[in-house]
Amino acid sequence: MSESAKSQYDQSGVSSQGAETALSGLLEHVLPTRRFSNRYPLAADIGYFANVIDLGNGEGIAFGTDGVGTKIMVAELLNRYDTIGIDCVAMNVNDVICVGARPVSMVDYIACSHTNPEFFKPKLGQGLAEGARQSNISISGGEISQIKEIISGIDLIGACIGHVSLNKVNTGKDIKPGNLIVGLAQGDSF
Repeated sequence: MSESAKSQYDQSGVSSQGAETALSGLLEHVLPTRRFSNRYPLAADIGYFANVIDLGNGEGIAFGTDGVGTKIMVAELLNRYDTIGIDCVAMNVNDVICVGARPVSMVDYIACSHTNPEFFKPKLGQGLAEGARQSNISISGGEISQIKEIISGIDLIGACIGHVSLNKVNTGKDIKPGNLIVGLAQGDSF
């Protein structure tokens, strides 16, 4: 991250150095867990948007997790929650695509201060369903956690899996200067 970007994060109240220190502390304990299951080794290092479990026979399952973060604040200001459902799916799908996988399914985790059926059914649920439709995946499960002692509004997080042949895993390590990157838009793009 550039010094300018770090400074902007710091000014907004997000501590870049604090995040790096926290991550280092977590990784000190989490990285050794890779040895706990030799049956299904990971195909990539820590640090990508998703990782891939080697299932054997040249096949892998990519997995990643992401939340909508401060987009919740925009949704609250506009009283429009369908878009964060779409965003949650899109961000998770994009994370497994980044390693070369085809997204298959995801689960969601909604932390909230209270459950309001009028909020979840027509707004957030419709957004999640629309995101799944656009991404051609299923939403195979999830959880709603009412934790008013911790959260005052809502937080939305997802976890996505995808399928990838191990010889197609893309970590970017093979990209060289002069390679061509092609992006294709489908439908409205912003």
